[in-house]
Amino acid sequence: MSANKEMHFSSSRTSLRFGSLLFLMTVMLMVAMCDASSGEVIELDLSCSCLHGRFHSNTFQNIPFLSSLDLSYNDLYGQIPSSIGKLSNLTSVNLSCNHLFGQITSSIGTLSNLTSLRLSSNRFSGQIPSSIGNLTYLTSLSLFNNQFSGQIPSSITKLSRLEYLNLGYNNFDGEIPSSLGSLKHWRYAFWGEAVLMAPFAVLGFLMKPLQLKVGGNEIAVSIETYKSSYKNAVSKSCTQFGKDMIVLCKEKVFVVNVLGYVSYNFVIGAYSYWGPKAGYNIYKMKNADIICGIIGTLSGGLILDRVTATIPNAFKLLSGATFLGAIFCFTAFTLKSLYGFIALFALGELLVFATQAPVNYVCLHCVEPSLRPLSMAISTVAIHIFGDVPSSPLVGIVQDHINSWRKTALILTSVLFLAAAIWFIGIFINSVDRFNGEESESEKQRRQEQSIVTP
Repeated sequence: MSANKEMHFSSSRTSLRFGSLLFLMTVMLMVAMCDASSGEVIELDLSCSCLHGRFHSNTFQNIPFLSSLDLSYNDLYGQIPSSIGKLSNLTSVNLSCNHLFGQITSSIGTLSNLTSLRLSSNRFSGQIPSSIGNLTYLTSLSLFNNQFSGQIPSSITKLSRLEYLNLGYNNFDGEIPSSLGSLKHWRYAFWGEAVLMAPFAVLGFLMKPLQLKVGGNEIAVSIETYKSSYKNAVSKSCTQFGKDMIVLCKEKVFVVNVLGYVSYNFVIGAYSYWGPKAGYNIYKMKNADIICGIIGTLSGGLILDRVTATIPNAFKLLSGATFLGAIFCFTAFTLKSLYGFIALFALGELLVFATQAPVNYVCLHCVEPSLRPLSMAISTVAIHIFGDVPSSPLVGIVQDHINSWRKTALILTSVLFLAAAIWFIGIFINSVDRFNGEESESEKQRRQEQSIVTP
C-alpha cells in the first residue's frame, strides 16, 4: 500500500510487495500459493486482512498466472481495473464485502476459465455487462447487495453450467429473461424417472404377489388388492422383515461384503460429483469421457467365471482389484502430467470397477434363497445412505478446509485402501455357498408365512 493508498501487487518469482509498513501488519494473514516449477503466484487469499486502499489500474499486471483471487471482507474501494481481463488463468474471483464502485469492466468477459465470481455487498452500479455471457464455465455468480440497474442481460442465459445465482437487493427493472429458469440439468432426468416410477411403487404396496398355479399347460395368475386383510398383511410383513434383518446382520460374510462396498461407493460417489471440478483445477481438463467402468465391470465377471467361483475367491478378487486400483488412482493424482494422470487413472478405474460382479456374487451366494432379494436391497440402500450420499458434502468440507484439490483427491482415494482391507478380511471368514442349496425347513416355513393364499 503506497502513501496515496493505491494498491499494487507485484511478483518477482515468489515475492509480493506493498508500499507501506501496513503490509508488515497483514503479511501474517496473507496466504499466497506459488507454482512449484516457475515460482509464480497462482493463488492469493487476502480475505479478512484489514486491507485499506484503492485499486490501481496496474494492480494485476505482474501476477499474470493467478488462478484464484480472494480479497473479500476488506476496506478496498475504487473500480475493478480492466487489467483483470488479462488474467486468463483465473478460475475464482471473490471481491465481496468491500467498497468497490462503478461499472463492472467488460473485460471480465475474457476470463473464459472462470467458474466462480462473487462481487456481493459492494457499491457497483450500472448494467451488468453483456460480456458476462462469455463465462461459459461459470457455476457460481453472486452480485447480491449492490446498486446495479437496468435490465438483466439476456446473455446470462448462456451460462448453462450455472448452479448458484444471486442478484438480490439491486435496482434492476424490466423482465427477467424467460429462458433463465429453463436451464436443463441432469437433475431433471432423475425427477422424470421418479415420476414415471411412482405408480409402480404404489402398486407394489397395494397388489398381492402373483400366485402361479401350474396345471397341465395352463398357468393361472391371480392378482387382487388387499381389503380387510390389508392391516394384518402389513403387520406380518413388518414382523417378518425384522426377523430377516436379524438373520442378515448375523451373517458375517454379508456384513463384511456390505461394509467394503460402502467404503468403495463412498469414493466412487465423490469421484462422480467432484471429479470434473477437481480435474479442471488440477489438470485444466474441460471434458472427460470414462468408459473404464463398462470394461471393468465386464472384466470382473469374466475373471470370476474363469476361476473357481467361490465366496473366498470373490473376496480375493474384490480386495486385490480394489487395492491395485487404489495404487494406480493414488499415484495418478501425484503426477503433474495430464497424460500420465489419464493413463494411470484409467487403469485404476478399470481395476476398481472390476468389483461389481464379485460383490453381487457374494450378496446372492452367502444367504438362503428366500433372503436374496432382501440382501440385494439392503446392500443397495446401505451403499447409498452411508456411501455416495454423505461423501460429496464431506469431501466438499475437506476441500474448503485444506483448499487443495490434489490433496483432497488423495485423501478421498485413500478410502479405497480401507475397502480393500475390509474385503481382505472376508477371505478368512468361514463361508457357506447357499445359492444352489435346497430349502431348509425354516426356509420353507418362512416362505409359507410370507405368502398369502388366495381363497
